[in-house]
Amino acid sequence: MAIYGLFVMYKATHDLLHEWKTTGKFIAIKVVILLSILQEKVIKMLIYKFRRKDNTCLVDPADPEDLDHVVTYWSQFALLLDTILMVCLLSRAFDPEEVQDLQQQHLDLVELELQQMKVEGGNLKTESDSDDDSD
Repeated sequence: MAIYGLFVMYKATHDLLHEWKTTGKFIAIKVVILLSILQEKVIKMLIYKFRRKDNTCLVDPADPEDLDHVVTYWSQFALLLDTILMVCLLSRAFDPEEVQDLQQQHLDLVELELQQMKVEGGNLKTESDSDDDSD
């Protein structure tokens, strides 16, 4: 349900936020999250299928059939590699030059929204409106 909500939000704001290249950001984060979810399952399957029985590294001596410690170890190692992938993807997706003029653009957007609320019948007045009232 949460992923459905993310896609609805993404589709609803895609055109509005297109100049900030949100698609790359969205895909970069979602790929890494999906990869981290799937990799533990794949690692567990591979370890149970291909691990040699005589290899006792990271195995609990009290329960040699339980390979959870081995799965956890290799999952954490894969997560380390995922962070390198995530840094590469996010450094390309989040360009620092996109936000240099953000303060002024943000104020312009707020002003525009306030003007739209006034047109739609809201009771909010902007600074320019209050100057007009004093004339």
